Amino acid sequence: MTRYKLWVRLDSGTAFTFVYAENAIYAMRLGEAQYGKGNVLSCFEE
Repeated sequence: MTRYKLWVRLDSGTAFTFVYAENAIYAMRLGEAQYGKGNVLSCFEE
Protein backbone atom coordinates (compact mmCIF):
# COMPACT_ATOMS: atom_id res chain seq x y z
CA MET A 1 0.00 0.00 0.00
CA THR A 2 1.08 3.53 -0.74
CA ARG A 3 0.57 6.67 1.28
CA TYR A 4 -1.40 9.42 -0.48
CA LYS A 5 -1.82 13.04 0.54
CA LEU A 6 -5.31 14.36 -0.24
CA TRP A 7 -6.25 18.01 -0.48
CA VAL A 8 -9.87 18.19 0.68
CA ARG A 9 -12.53 20.89 0.95
CA LEU A 10 -14.11 21.33 4.38
CA ASP A 11 -16.82 23.68 5.64
CA SER A 12 -14.16 25.92 7.18
CA GLY A 13 -11.74 25.86 4.22
CA THR A 14 -9.31 23.27 2.88
CA ALA A 15 -6.95 20.79 4.52
CA PHE A 16 -4.48 18.03 3.73
CA THR A 17 -5.11 14.51 4.98
CA PHE A 18 -3.37 11.17 4.45
CA VAL A 19 -4.76 7.81 3.38
CA TYR A 20 -3.19 4.48 2.47
CA ALA A 21 -4.43 2.85 -0.73
CA GLU A 22 -3.38 0.54 -3.55
CA ASN A 23 -3.46 3.34 -6.15
CA ALA A 24 -4.57 6.96 -6.66
CA ILE A 25 -8.08 6.03 -7.80
CA TYR A 26 -8.73 4.12 -4.58
CA ALA A 27 -7.21 6.96 -2.55
CA MET A 28 -9.62 9.43 -4.17
CA ARG A 29 -12.55 7.07 -3.52
CA LEU A 30 -11.58 6.72 0.14
CA GLY A 31 -11.39 10.49 0.46
CA GLU A 32 -14.78 10.94 -1.18
CA ALA A 33 -16.27 8.34 1.15
CA GLN A 34 -14.97 10.29 4.15
CA TYR A 35 -15.48 13.89 2.99
CA GLY A 36 -18.24 13.68 0.39
CA LYS A 37 -18.36 13.47 -3.37
CA GLY A 38 -16.53 16.34 -5.05
CA ASN A 39 -14.69 17.45 -1.90
CA VAL A 40 -11.34 15.83 -2.80
CA LEU A 41 -9.54 18.52 -4.75
CA SER A 42 -6.25 16.73 -5.45
CA CYS A 43 -4.26 13.58 -4.69
CA PHE A 44 -0.46 13.33 -4.33
CA GLU A 45 1.63 10.18 -3.87
CA GLU A 46 3.90 10.45 -0.80
